[in-house]
Amino acid sequence: MTKDRMKFGAAHLEVTHKEKSLWFYRDIIRLQLRKENGYLAMGTDTETLVIRRTNGYP
Repeated sequence: MTKDRMKFGAAHLEVTHKEKSLWFYRDIIRLQLRKENGYLAMGTDTETLVIRRTNGYP
């Protein structure tokens, strides 16, 4: 018998304070900053779990 598997993609969140969000997800939740180029991509070594962007920064 094979087990069914479910995999979730990245969560997309709109934030108003880039620095506060980065601090929370990096220092409290312990996600790694994977990319910062007009948005913040947070996650693990192999998976992007959170992408955050706002109209407040490019």
